[in-house]
Amino acid sequence: MTNPSEQPNVTQLLLAWNSGDETARDELLPLVYQELHPVWKN
Repeated sequence: MTNPSEQPNVTQLLLAWNSGDETARDELLPLVYQELHPVWKN
């Protein structure tokens, strides 16, 4: 797992995506998948 200080700020990515920044979406989705995938498997 990466150091949280090295990860992009999820809130900032969500705000950017909400403003239409598709690059922010592309950065956000893998982060969400990485965090939730282990939960889905259980």
